[in-house]
Amino acid sequence: MGTQRAIMGRYLSLAVLLAVAVTAVLAWPFHAWAGDEGLAALGVAAAVCIVGALVGHGIGGLVARAGPPENAPQATQLAITVRLLLTLALSLPVFLAAPVQTMPFGAALVVHYLAQMALEVFVSLRALGQNPGPHGTPARPPQPKATPPTGLPEAEVRAPPAGATSTPSRSTPSPTTDTTSNQTNPAESGPGANVA
Repeated sequence: MGTQRAIMGRYLSLAVLLAVAVTAVLAWPFHAWAGDEGLAALGVAAAVCIVGALVGHGIGGLVARAGPPENAPQATQLAITVRLLLTLALSLPVFLAAPVQTMPFGAALVVHYLAQMALEVFVSLRALGQNPGPHGTPARPPQPKATPPTGLPEAEVRAPPAGATSTPSRSTPSPTTDTTSNQTNPAESGPGANVA
């Protein structure tokens, strides 16, 4: 349980830091667009998206840890779905009650949602072992590829079974030279070549 809290605390820190950065970048354009109500819309949209991101990430993390490792991509998809539905559910009362202007709020909601989605994808790829960092190296070594007909790794498919006789390989005939005509090309012969 302690690691779950540490993971959620780290994710909360990243989500809030990202929301603060997006809000700082968009503060001047939104203030120029809608005044103080534009800044309020930006703040409310950031709060709605952070709540959706935390709940979605928490549920996705619980599902990923409860099942086998092969279900981690589905857990990530579940987290994204929960985030989307919760963000829509939390933003609907804001649109209907209209405590802030709806156009700035809608624009801020989209920008904050996309930023939080990028964070979720980054964190999920890191958890799945596909390092999207600056070097792009996978955290785990690549697994051997399986061939479709047998399902065995390539090394096992290529190796002949013990005691099996090998089948003769077909050899391609090598091109033969025509030795029947011993004619020389007069253009290739130099002066004195036809001297008998």
